[in-house]
Amino acid sequence: MSGGSGTGLAQDATGQEILQALGLTTPQGGSGTGLLQDATLQDIANAISGGFGPGNLPSGVAPVAWYKSGALQTVSGGFLTQWGDSTDNADPAHVLVDRSSQPPAYIASDATYNNMASASFTAASLQFLASGGTGTWATPLAGAAWWVCVGQSDFSTAAQFFFDDFNTLEGWSFITEPQVGYNVVEWLSTGNAEGQALLPSAASQAIPKAPCIFMGQVSADGAQCPIYMNGRGFAGTVLTATNPTTLTGITMGMLSFFAGGGDFLNGKIAEFVVGKGNLTALQTLYLNLYYSNLFGIPLL
Repeated sequence: MSGGSGTGLAQDATGQEILQALGLTTPQGGSGTGLLQDATLQDIANAISGGFGPGNLPSGVAPVAWYKSGALQTVSGGFLTQWGDSTDNADPAHVLVDRSSQPPAYIASDATYNNMASASFTAASLQFLASGGTGTWATPLAGAAWWVCVGQSDFSTAAQFFFDDFNTLEGWSFITEPQVGYNVVEWLSTGNAEGQALLPSAASQAIPKAPCIFMGQVSADGAQCPIYMNGRGFAGTVLTATNPTTLTGITMGMLSFFAGGGDFLNGKIAEFVVGKGNLTALQTLYLNLYYSNLFGIPLL
């Protein structure tokens, strides 16, 4: 943005007000810390004009697996049978495949996701995808990491897995779960530590059953596992700080493939990306703005 004399209209505007004016978000209630509260006009202008997304991140925090909406997808009979990794990693295990003739349905233009493509998982039909080949990545992801999953759950069953490690039950996973008086989002990155947000199921603090931008991060020592929902951060409850479990491969739509499956997702996933390293606060903001704009999902 260029400088100039006179009084700038944006000087006292908050990030939330700026995005409202641009039609990119609407104010919503909720607890936790909103990423927009410290955003400057320059931050937001950079994010919007640059179309900042996972592909713009520096090498130190770049994606290691990226399942993009509408990209590298194989559809057969209305079902998504294969989802390639847009990082162009040639490892066969980086391609998500149908391993049991029970793949999710494919929606080429989903109105609830800004007419982007989505995969629709039905728990009763036991639908899932998992890493191809041996199922184990040639270069597993260890240490500090982050992920973004654009999707939704209907909270109709006790626990629903958006993703899990291919080989280890709850080794690297994201779960939604209804409890009495609460909805729970749970991000586990170690065998003993987890980032968990308990949100009252009543009123505006409840996790919406509509499309969401979910994000999780984990520090190298496992002591910090923040979780975000539509740009609002929750420190979560870290049970025990241990080094993060290595991500060896991906099971999408249920718990670990080698653990026998179960706890199927009843909902949708439009995009899923996993990256290495620790994101800065600004990079976290940019990614949330990017996905908000791409999928038409308001930030909190």
